[in-house]
Amino acid sequence: MQMGKRGGQWFRFAVINTHDNVPYHPSTYEGDTRPVDVTPGAENRGQGPPTLKRRMTFVVDGVPDAHVMDSAFWFLLYRMVVYPHESYNFKTLYEHLLPGLNRMPFHYNSDPADLSTPFRRPPLQGDSTSIHTCFEALHYTTCLLASPRA
Repeated sequence: MQMGKRGGQWFRFAVINTHDNVPYHPSTYEGDTRPVDVTPGAENRGQGPPTLKRRMTFVVDGVPDAHVMDSAFWFLLYRMVVYPHESYNFKTLYEHLLPGLNRMPFHYNSDPADLSTPFRRPPLQGDSTSIHTCFEALHYTTCLLASPRA
């Protein structure tokens, strides 16, 4: 998770998740769907098979500073980490805690025009060591600094 100040009294809260079993991050299907012509001298070889790409970073924008400083949110968030329980799952985080930050429904927090969260291919072998999550956090920070919205 990353949090950054955006202007006067607003914060931006980002959840970075590189696991492929999270249905809450937007995804897209990109690539060439034409069949690959492998005959010698063929001009239309295609680009290969299409791939599934996801936004590894889910952003909640426009969070008032009073909600960030509210200890109830942080208590509920850290309780999920410190005291694991079967009821503390992705649904609890994405559908209850995160929308409560800016009082917007879950699907309104995903901005398709946000340049700081591009669609990327998830790691092929998963992310058991969380190194891809670290790289994705670095990538998100770099894109955020280069984005005109930053």
